[in-house]
Amino acid sequence: MKLKKILFSLLAVLLFSVISSQLVSASTITENPINLSERLDYDNLEIHETDGTILIFDNLSDMENYVKAFEQPAKYKDSDMQPLVFGESLIGTENKKFVFLGYSKFTPDWQKNSQYTTSKGESQTYSNKVTTKWGDVSVSHNHTEGVTRTIPANSKKWSRLAGYADLKIERYKITQPSFGTIYTTKTKKLNVYTAVKYK
Repeated sequence: MKLKKILFSLLAVLLFSVISSQLVSASTITENPINLSERLDYDNLEIHETDGTILIFDNLSDMENYVKAFEQPAKYKDSDMQPLVFGESLIGTENKKFVFLGYSKFTPDWQKNSQYTTSKGESQTYSNKVTTKWGDVSVSHNHTEGVTRTIPANSKKWSRLAGYADLKIERYKITQPSFGTIYTTKTKKLNVYTAVKYK
């Protein structure tokens, strides 16, 4: 009988420790939830975060469940209820250098130029699919030239201007009582470039 009590006590302590560690390591939803409506892209299963990171879901159901859980605390802002807690684990990272994002709209045709000039204030959007360990993801970049500059090119080759980026791609496992476990992929642009691409 005494042995059973000891085993029960040990089991209770172990269970409490596991639950506590999960809560400490979990990502807490902000107490002042951001309005996601302007940053949701259901067509591409993406949430565009304010720091430029793109959160990509495997399917529509996972995205809808995540958004519903994320926005839910707003209803309880003035009550004693706590924000929802996600158990979020990083399960993989992939870094890609100088990834092609698309051609510049200012060089619609292939040319044999010795140089290209970009002007301060020129704006354009680059977008492309990038292959990762976890499938293809969409990456886009809204670029505005900060200065007027000249980019040298090889006049013997056909070329165009293009956008490139260094990417950090992370795979997450997210567990939450209301929807179970889902997986997401985050892409973050570390550096962006405008450079010459040859045919």
